[in-house]
Amino acid sequence: MQIHLIEPYKSALILQAINEGLIQWEGSNQLILQRLKKTISNDVLAQVLQLCVLYDDISIFWAKPDSQAIDQTKKHGLPNANIKGLESLGIVDLLSVPNDVIESERSKGFTKISDVWKQNIEDIDLYENFVLSQISATGAFLDWSIYRLIRAYRLENYDALPLIQSVIPHKYKDLEKYFLENPDSSELIANVDFVLISKAIELRYSFDNAINRNSKVAGAPPIHPDAGDIDTSEYSGNILWKIVVETLLGEGIDFPIPSSFKDVLKLRKLTAVQDFRDYLFQFMSSITSVDEQGINTFRREIKTSLKAFKQFPRLHRMAKIVGYASLPIGALEALTGLIGPSLVLGVSALGIEALAQRWKKAGSWLYLSDG
Repeated sequence: MQIHLIEPYKSALILQAINEGLIQWEGSNQLILQRLKKTISNDVLAQVLQLCVLYDDISIFWAKPDSQAIDQTKKHGLPNANIKGLESLGIVDLLSVPNDVIESERSKGFTKISDVWKQNIEDIDLYENFVLSQISATGAFLDWSIYRLIRAYRLENYDALPLIQSVIPHKYKDLEKYFLENPDSSELIANVDFVLISKAIELRYSFDNAINRNSKVAGAPPIHPDAGDIDTSEYSGNILWKIVVETLLGEGIDFPIPSSFKDVLKLRKLTAVQDFRDYLFQFMSSITSVDEQGINTFRREIKTSLKAFKQFPRLHRMAKIVGYASLPIGALEALTGLIGPSLVLGVSALGIEALAQRWKKAGSWLYLSDG
């Protein structure tokens, strides 16, 4: 089974590889290590190692510098990564990312940051909730109201500014003031505007890759307002439904935790792990296709597999396995009957309509492991 990692699991995998000497930095790496260690908790490290056991085909996007970029890093004494050890291990597929966003946009002749926003606004709006969660997952934070202020200003929608300013929390008023007084600051553009834009573009490539390869995506869940209770009378075919597997399963999942990537390769070969993986994925498919027999059968098999794990010396509670599916109304009604009272806890509606419609068209559903 294939899975593509976004934040925080992407950074966690990189930190684990650095800790094991599979990524080496030619030059000082202390700042990189400090940033990753500050951002990535031991729980997230454990979860990414578990994902490496659960999936035998893992990918991340990795910017492979060209010769000019390598020369620049050497000139300025910046660290340049040697990833041969990670590549030779064969656990993760390092996918090429598009050219650096700033350079690619400059090549189009854009002279204003607002032009770059307008060029990429479709990606930014489509993945808005994921972009904010990705920024938060890497140790930074951008309040939704400040994001909306920046968006309106960059798109030259100045009439909307007073309304947005009226809802910005008091603790972010200094940031609001700084932005409005220094909108063309090169530091602001580099650290805010292009972070937002590059995250949106990477997410588009991540989800495109997942759909094309019939893969899944693992990372921080989207930031969104609380949808409240489900009201099927308001159901729309474009609504995305969040499916919490543990709730529908009836218990949490304690799964073996490897201590290294070498342990990952050993665990993948064990019959108990292979059985659990097969049953779990078939249980998920049964939920989205509303296969009553499959739901009941694979629920039992998963619980049996979990008992077999009790003999393992190191177990760790897995992050909640959360599915996002665009379910037809008939499927939702059937699940209500099949699962009963657990439905409200196990399934909730999210207002991410553009993504839901896209996934429905692709005939695919994607999910993230939610910490």
